[in-house]
Amino acid sequence: MTWVGRSHQQGPVYHLESSDFAHVHCVAEDGTEWDNHVVGIRTDQEIKEKADWSKSSEASMKLNVLIFGFDSMSRLNFIRQLPKSYTVLKSMNAIVLEGYNIVGDGTPQALIPMLTGFTELELPDTRRRMGSRAQYCDVYPFIWKDYQTHGYVTLYGEDTPEFGTYTYRLKGFQDQPTHHWLSTFFRDSMSEQKKDKFCLKNMPRHRIMMDYMKHFYTVYPSQPKFGFVFHAEYSHNDFNLIALADSDFSEWLEWFHLRGHLNDTLLIVMSDHGNRFANVRNTQQGKLEERLPFFSFVFPPWFATKYPEAHSAFTKNADRLATPFDIHATLADVLSYDNASNAGHYKKSRSNSLFKEIPPTRTCQDAFIEPHWCACLDWEMLSPKHEFTRRIADYFVTFLNDLSFSVGDISRINEYGKQASCIYDTFQDLRKFCYCKQQS
Repeated sequence: MTWVGRSHQQGPVYHLESSDFAHVHCVAEDGTEWDNHVVGIRTDQEIKEKADWSKSSEASMKLNVLIFGFDSMSRLNFIRQLPKSYTVLKSMNAIVLEGYNIVGDGTPQALIPMLTGFTELELPDTRRRMGSRAQYCDVYPFIWKDYQTHGYVTLYGEDTPEFGTYTYRLKGFQDQPTHHWLSTFFRDSMSEQKKDKFCLKNMPRHRIMMDYMKHFYTVYPSQPKFGFVFHAEYSHNDFNLIALADSDFSEWLEWFHLRGHLNDTLLIVMSDHGNRFANVRNTQQGKLEERLPFFSFVFPPWFATKYPEAHSAFTKNADRLATPFDIHATLADVLSYDNASNAGHYKKSRSNSLFKEIPPTRTCQDAFIEPHWCACLDWEMLSPKHEFTRRIADYFVTFLNDLSFSVGDISRINEYGKQASCIYDTFQDLRKFCYCKQQS
């Protein structure tokens, strides 16, 4: 969109219709130019008409779902770096999961189970390196598809397309995955992003993401909504930069609270894992924090009264072992919660809704967490005379012996002379293979 005229005059009002984004270019009479990318939720009457609570099941909790994610933020680092935001969350009676444990390495192994209920290996192959055999991520059974079927308007977005969850190693999407998709904006504005660190012109990029979510609620005030944005620019490669967003994010939380949007919304503030790099990761503390990301839930004030058993179980589960698979089951329960089916005994399955109490005795094995990722495991010093030490040593010796094999003869075609002199007296048969460190 281009507008030419006096610099102090306002051009025509432009309504976003076919896209949530536009490139604006203005030229004043004196030749001064200004251009920028603008972001907003387009007004799509067809989406508005299809989105309706009447399409949700009778067992639906009738909740909007709003998820804001931060890359690489452990629970403890969230408290360290975002103290204002954490204080606001606690003032809104947020339930913070202190036993939430990752199940794999990196963002895909956190978000795929959370949004599909499956591991990447259990789903159709979407890895780029598979070439034509790779399928697009559209084949994944994302939970937002279920929400859309139940009459929800859906939104998804990430701010780092160069290493996005579904685009860095995976093939990405063939079609737009949700009604509103913020990722395309950040992809198309990448050239501008390289000019100004963390900002697009005069706007911090994390604010663009936050304002987009605000506009989502403004355009769809009464329609059921499922929105998930994931911020990585500050926190993916740095332990401390995320602190720059603390004031803005705390104000963003207050905005939703003061306008009453949280009266019918389940707000989830979360992370995929803790910091995976940097010097802190070389410590035992860093190892634990990688496995224990931040995950919190804010329910409407009426929720505990309407669903007392579910809320009671959820509160108890804040201190229990939980995984991304449990989050998926919880999001599914929001769409269809049967209080009767949630009563009874806990079953040792991979996915357990947090609306059902998880026993304090749940183990990583019960939760299908591999030993490598289990934060419950700890180092224990063993005596060299301990039975386990002897068994491990015997196994290691057997393993090495099994690696021994005979090789045929070779022809060493360079004139190696005394290059193998260090073994002449001990292993003459190895002269053809050896190059001694000390050359006499």
